[in-house]
Amino acid sequence: MSSSCCRGAPGASAAYRWLVILGFLTGVMCRDAVAQHGWELGVQGIATFADFDFAGGGGWGAWRPGGSTRIGVSLMPGSIGGEFSARGEMSAQFLLSPAGRGPGLYAGAGLAGLAGARDQGYLMLLLGYEKNPGGGSGWVVEGGIGGGVRVLLGYRWRGLRR
Repeated sequence: MSSSCCRGAPGASAAYRWLVILGFLTGVMCRDAVAQHGWELGVQGIATFADFDFAGGGGWGAWRPGGSTRIGVSLMPGSIGGEFSARGEMSAQFLLSPAGRGPGLYAGAGLAGLAGARDQGYLMLLLGYEKNPGGGSGWVVEGGIGGGVRVLLGYRWRGLRR
């Protein structure tokens, strides 16, 4: 039985293969930052703007296996036109300065799904800017596409080991 939030997402299996390949290549090519690994937790607010708009907020969790790779998931209850909806996301991200103590850039790709007022799945591309990617905590700003133009603001706490 297929999940209703991912029905109608053409190319979803191809996107999954590319996420796996991206994660593997990132880990192989970025051996200099391999000592930076651990987890992240956070809170965030998101808005997407398309033929229907979604606004919501919720939790974020991520695993940093080492190198410049981060695998993140989020679940955000919200609304579409005043009706309850929820958005879930999973992304693979490449951090340009994973051990940095100042602001850092990252890029990612992933899958997103809506349930509630709309049941749809999307491919997602994002660019982000975060404070202190190698430290204990910091804010984050993301922009991208996936179910329309996507804007995200949040705060993340990190448990990183060297």
